[in-house]
Amino acid sequence: EKMETDWSGNGEDDIDSIITNSLSELTDMFEEIIEEAKYLNNEINYSEPPINWADWYNKGNVLYQKKEFSEALKSYSKSFELSNNPLSLSAMGQCYFEIEEYENALDFFSKSLDMNPVQENVYFLRANTHISLNNLDEAVSDLNTALDLDDEDYKYNSLIGYVYLLQKKYPKSIKYCTRSIKNKPSKFAYL
Repeated sequence: EKMETDWSGNGEDDIDSIITNSLSELTDMFEEIIEEAKYLNNEINYSEPPINWADWYNKGNVLYQKKEFSEALKSYSKSFELSNNPLSLSAMGQCYFEIEEYENALDFFSKSLDMNPVQENVYFLRANTHISLNNLDEAVSDLNTALDLDDEDYKYNSLIGYVYLLQKKYPKSIKYCTRSIKNKPSKFAYL
């Protein structure tokens, strides 16, 4: 709870008290701002040096956010060595996608899905990779699987609508784009 500074005092003692109170209030405000900035920057905590798979995974996330994809790959790889977790594989796929090594990205997304086929977002990521390689039929297949798992997600509907547009399948494109807008109208306020 913030204290309001009383500026109505008289004398030097009051001035010292006012300055002390003001500095204390400023310090509190700066601490709140720093905490908010950490939250807004998605600061992720991990032990240094990393001691378990989650630390390595979180370190990879920090490096990914900094766009240090080669270093992030190393952290995700170490995370996978320690846990055999499909999340680490899909994160590696995202790194490869970012550095435009699409075949490697496909490989890691596929390995992740082999371990756990109920990851609709990984199908979405793999579909994006297929689009980058102009494998539009494969992208549609992955997006249909993602939609089988979550048919309400506006991103999946929007992307499949885009792929159908690229394929000049206009009625299907309109169907999915319309569904995307219905599912998340706030994302399409500019229309």
